[in-house]
Amino acid sequence: MAVLIAYLRTCKGGGEERIGVEIQRAAVEDWARRRRHQLAAIVSEAPSAGGLEDRHGLAEALAALHQGLAQGLVVYRLDCLDSALVAQEQLLAEVRATGARVHSLQPDEAAELRRIPADPSRQGVREVLRAAAAIQPQMAALRSRRRRHSRPGAGSPPYGYRIADGSLVPEPAEQAALVRIAELRASGATLREIARELDSNGHKPKRGERWHPESVRRIVERLEPR
Repeated sequence: MAVLIAYLRTCKGGGEERIGVEIQRAAVEDWARRRRHQLAAIVSEAPSAGGLEDRHGLAEALAALHQGLAQGLVVYRLDCLDSALVAQEQLLAEVRATGARVHSLQPDEAAELRRIPADPSRQGVREVLRAAAAIQPQMAALRSRRRRHSRPGAGSPPYGYRIADGSLVPEPAEQAALVRIAELRASGATLREIARELDSNGHKPKRGERWHPESVRRIVERLEPR
């Protein structure tokens, strides 16, 4: 038996239909009862909650995990955490950092969560997130030096990030583009081919409207291990 926190948020089911929190609540309670898990709390997100910064229910659930009040987080499906794969992986990493596990009621997702994912898309996301995490200490030192030598507001964050309250935070849309760049490069695509693919799929560069091979090269050099 495990002590878990249930997180409910309206999300899409397997197709286009949306699964409301009441349906999720009944399903989660039944799932926990059959597996003899204890639900320490059931937190649901307000329909008006949009981005991660507005998710008060999610913040409450993560705070409880950090305090050791539960051993895991259960969701109806991973899309209920967030529909963006990059955001999902960031949230999964956040939960794992507390020593807790994430459980999904969907059998395929549950199996995936029990092992290192074989899904190439998730592998690509994790590679990018690991690369981003590895460079954070250097970036923190660089930001500190920049503040001493630059006027306030000077400079711009690297692709994949934005400035919030004076710190670098991931920008989900740009993180998704980083994942795609890593996948294409791993498959042998040239810089020009990657630029065309990013343009055709609506991924925007930090500046301007179109990608250029030189911009792609700078990002590839940043992502590739040295």
